[in-house]
Amino acid sequence: MDGVSSCHTAYLKEDYANAEYPGDRGKATVPEEQMRELILNAHKNDVSARIHTIGDQAIHVLLDYFEEAIERYGYKPYLQHTLEHLENFQVEDIERLARLHVLPSVQPPHALIDPEGVERDLGPVRVKDMWPFRRMIDAGCTLAFGTDSPVVDINPFHGIYNAVTRQSAFTQEPKGGWLSTEKVTLAEALSSYTYGSARAASRTDKIGVLAPGKLADLCILDRNLFGKAPEEILEAKVVMTVMDGKIVYKA
Repeated sequence: MDGVSSCHTAYLKEDYANAEYPGDRGKATVPEEQMRELILNAHKNDVSARIHTIGDQAIHVLLDYFEEAIERYGYKPYLQHTLEHLENFQVEDIERLARLHVLPSVQPPHALIDPEGVERDLGPVRVKDMWPFRRMIDAGCTLAFGTDSPVVDINPFHGIYNAVTRQSAFTQEPKGGWLSTEKVTLAEALSSYTYGSARAASRTDKIGVLAPGKLADLCILDRNLFGKAPEEILEAKVVMTVMDGKIVYKA
């Protein structure tokens, strides 16, 4: 639906804080009416939609389309519509995500790539609503965590650390965390990387939790991460990986 904030191609409601010309707020990469028809047809015909949305206006109009689809054709719990990235918000849309059962697929490492650049692009007011993981969970959303590899390293321990501390996995900055009120717990981060991602992939019938009848996909670490300093997340090593009940890796 849009591009990225750093290139001013993410679709915003208002101009960028460092706008290069009047009306510099990005735009939809697919004409809005065309995207609306795609969403309505997908929902009508039992197809889950997954759309790239970074800017607040891209998120807002997509939620409008999902809401219209549900009003027309009813809520279908077997579908999992998903928005990808969701970096800055019109605050009322956080609650709408949960109410419409639209899943936010988000990447914790993105928040720590260039916080200063984000603040230049969005300004001091809008930047407070960037990557609002805590508020999304509190509103009732299930988050799907990932890395967007190769944009950032595929190592999930980095993303878990980013989400729990809101600090860079490489520099441990800023101290106390960037927009620290949006930190999540370790349990929430792990669930977002497992159950949440299975939801986004429409595969909760087989993966996402350990339960009878599902695939025994798991990894065993060299330490218990709970109750420890967050830095232990970065030091953890995998000692065994099991896929569908079969050991496929041993340290």
